[in-house]
Amino acid sequence: MKNKVLVSNTPGLISKQFTFKESHRNLDEIDEIKLAFEYEASFSDKIRAIMIAKNIEIIGGQRLDKLVQSLYLSKFDINHPKTYFNESTYEPFKDIQTFDSYVDLDEFVVKPIVGARGVGVKKITRSEYKRCLENEKEVSEVFKDEKEYMEKHTPDVSSYYIESSFRGDMLVQEPIDVDREFRLLIFKPDNFLIYERAKTEGQFCGNLSHGSKALPVEDILITNYIKPLFGKIQSMMSELKYPWLSVDVYIDKSGNVGIFEFQMEFAYEGFKPKEVKNLMTQSILHYITESKKPQ
Repeated sequence: MKNKVLVSNTPGLISKQFTFKESHRNLDEIDEIKLAFEYEASFSDKIRAIMIAKNIEIIGGQRLDKLVQSLYLSKFDINHPKTYFNESTYEPFKDIQTFDSYVDLDEFVVKPIVGARGVGVKKITRSEYKRCLENEKEVSEVFKDEKEYMEKHTPDVSSYYIESSFRGDMLVQEPIDVDREFRLLIFKPDNFLIYERAKTEGQFCGNLSHGSKALPVEDILITNYIKPLFGKIQSMMSELKYPWLSVDVYIDKSGNVGIFEFQMEFAYEGFKPKEVKNLMTQSILHYITESKKPQ
């Protein structure tokens, strides 16, 4: 009999590997549930209470915004771009006065606090940022190229999303002089997949959806630069109870390795779906096996 996993939103790639049960529908087979998995959506308080009462482990969770990601990377001492925000409110800057009190850089990277595929991520100058913060109409000029690209290549995301982010949802980060950039998938208990993202000329973000190419990574580079990150990433995943993680890794031109951001949800572009499916399945089985061990 297949293991039954209660999920908040079914991850399609592995939906046939387990008998997934919708969280807010039929619970009459609750005693057959081996694991609860929050994926892209939270369980209701009722479902959470039932899982706790039945001693069923809950793993996963909703997407983390990029400020929370930065704080987790700091907590686990993982190198990443310094992120600037209002440390009194734990929010992005909403006015120039607060921005001036924290940031002394003349050039930096801005990115929406939520989002994916590199939408709205751009290196800009201090004066450009202030113009955008003072007047939303300036955003269209500063982000002209990005908005045109979005309208042509990502029609599912409104180009107005960038303007709206300047209403208090745009993070500021130090710029990194990137030499090489990678997409890493790391799975519980100890598996991984990786490719290098080769950017096209003039491209700022190395997303495949923006035209970059997925290239194989040399074993010696993985051993010397990527694997030393694994211990800290796995510790962070254990605290978050994430079965897998998609990580944007960089090596800067001084040879320092760091992480731009991470999420449990990810696009499969650049990877072989069968390999990803197999490792995702192993991760879920790992948690089911662990949950059966006596406490």
